[in-house]
Amino acid sequence: MNTLALKYSRDAGGKEKARLVHREHDMTGTSYEGIMTIDMDVAMNLGRGGIVVDENHVDRFPGHAGLVFVAIDKPGAVALELRMNVQDEDTVRNRVIIDADVKNLVLSSVPVDMIKWIYGEPQRPVAAAA
Repeated sequence: MNTLALKYSRDAGGKEKARLVHREHDMTGTSYEGIMTIDMDVAMNLGRGGIVVDENHVDRFPGHAGLVFVAIDKPGAVALELRMNVQDEDTVRNRVIIDADVKNLVLSSVPVDMIKWIYGEPQRPVAAAA
């Protein structure tokens, strides 16, 4: 099983961090490959309904925040864009170039995948209502 997932941690100073990882799970165990660091507030949004989709299918998911695989002119590679609205290229927050095999593994059996937290969503304090 291959997915893109969010991994939560804190640095030495106690600051919250979120990292997008490629999670590969099989009979031999689970491995994680880091892809990008994500702002914690954006990560919380992604972890509550964010999707992973190919650029050819973004019109099917209006308004969803997520990760979009985008074709580029580099053999064996694709761009992975973090968008606040998968349909809108103007909402790109981050873009990295990754191996095309990641796309093929993640979307091999589904046209869209949900982004999930590893070990569940982190508990964050909620500001009291005024």
